[in-house]
Amino acid sequence: MSVPGGHIDDAKDTPVGRGAGAVTAEIGGQQLSPMEMNQFYQRLFPYKTYYQWLNYKAAEPTMTFTNREFSFTINNDIYLRYQSFKDCEEMRQEIIRLRPNKIDIGAVFTAKPKFAKSVQPGAFKPLEKELVFDIDMTDYDEIRTCCS
Repeated sequence: MSVPGGHIDDAKDTPVGRGAGAVTAEIGGQQLSPMEMNQFYQRLFPYKTYYQWLNYKAAEPTMTFTNREFSFTINNDIYLRYQSFKDCEEMRQEIIRLRPNKIDIGAVFTAKPKFAKSVQPGAFKPLEKELVFDIDMTDYDEIRTCCS
């Protein structure tokens, strides 16, 4: 379990990626129970480090954090897009409340993503994204000849 970047998927060794960061609720190929997820998000998730990374280490919340889209996959594969937070504490409270199975980090937009539907059409645009390469070595099992 490597937590600093926010990933807990040891089975696939998925980097903090798929967007700029994904957290999946799986350890060693086994899905975590709701109680285990609750314990993880209450005790282990590195909220401060995650926030500092996405806020580019600024002390006060910047547009890089407040206008960044988060999306959560929760129970029954329900996908919640356009989540955004004013600060680290609001993010922490919402993650603890929802206990997502997966967290994806998206682009920084011209407005707060949670207000995406109320912004004038065409005014809600992405400003920046991190470049991420997400290569899962298990995708090459069929053609790999060097090792297992």
